Amino acid sequence: MKLFLLEPDHSNSTSIVFAKEEDASWVLELLNGKPIAEGWNGLEIKRVVKNARGTKKSKHSLDYPTSFIGFPIFSERATTALGNHLTSNGEILPVQCSDGSYFVFNCTRVVDCLDVDSCVGPRFDDGRLITVKKFTFLDQRIEAHSIFIVPQLLQTKIIVSADFVEFAKVAALRGLVFTEIWK
Repeated sequence: MKLFLLEPDHSNSTSIVFAKEEDASWVLELLNGKPIAEGWNGLEIKRVVKNARGTKKSKHSLDYPTSFIGFPIFSERATTALGNHLTSNGEILPVQCSDGSYFVFNCTRVVDCLDVDSCVGPRFDDGRLITVKKFTFLDQRIEAHSIFIVPQLLQTKIIVSADFVEFAKVAALRGLVFTEIWK
């Protein structure tokens, strides 16, 4: 089974940031793979576009902009196109944004399939991975989920299947980059 990292297109200059700095502390506490929809009161975000002349608003929006709020952010167009892939593996939570309709995706599908000892990457003193440069998975634990996270990295790395990649490509979604990490 081929697996990919879902990442935003960093070559594009559209980013999502907190509209209020104080939201950063409570949102980051929620990055644990557990459902949060019941207590979700929304979040105000803003879309920022940087170009050679500085910061400005853009008429062009991405379906998966770079997010500096911890959670992945999808446009309404992307959540419609990827609907079942997202809802069967997490929660789609509304946010307030004056520049368009966006949603936080809280991935609750946590699959313990990472072969931590064989992964390559910098580690903390206790051996835990900081990040992964080369992924290794336990084949027998990989299930047929289209989007998931691993407990060792939680929301920092969203992993998707080849089916998810194909759906995104057919829908011509903008701003998504898929980096193959396993086959």
